[in-house]
Amino acid sequence: MDYEATYQHFYPRVLGFYLHKGVERDLARDLTQTVFLRVWKNWKTTDGGTVESLAPWIFTITRNLFLNHLRDGMAKKNRPRGTFVSIENPEVQDEPLAEGLATEEPDALDEFLAGEREQQVRVAIEQLPPRMRRCVLLYLEGFKYEEIATLMLTSIETVKSQLFQAKLKLKEALSTDLPGRAVAS
Repeated sequence: MDYEATYQHFYPRVLGFYLHKGVERDLARDLTQTVFLRVWKNWKTTDGGTVESLAPWIFTITRNLFLNHLRDGMAKKNRPRGTFVSIENPEVQDEPLAEGLATEEPDALDEFLAGEREQQVRVAIEQLPPRMRRCVLLYLEGFKYEEIATLMLTSIETVKSQLFQAKLKLKEALSTDLPGRAVAS
């Protein structure tokens, strides 16, 4: 498959992905163009491939750009919008608002246990069969059943079945718990 055919084949799907995620049409077109600029820049690293071999690569780029877009948007929303002004002393205005808020220190044991649990989950996911593992990872990245089915070139029913089986296997693998803590079900 040459670049032009790849562009013609995937452009509507990539644009549709962004529109389906609620991105405004103009921004969706810009993001779609960025996807194909990245594909073009890295085209030499492919052998042209087939639709099946190019789809995961193109949709990984698409997803990553979308996640970057969300992250950038959240960063802008979460920036402090003003400075802290003391009621008692109006001259004190140099402290950013976010720094003026008190934060609670996390418990060291809770942090350790959360890290241990995260490691257990990672190991359990790695032990899943390859297709099942890929389904789970795509689902955890926020893809919907239909999107996973498209990326994996399979049916929605297969995706649902893979995720259900993975949930059972993960529940079984993670049924052991760290000492002193109860397993949340």
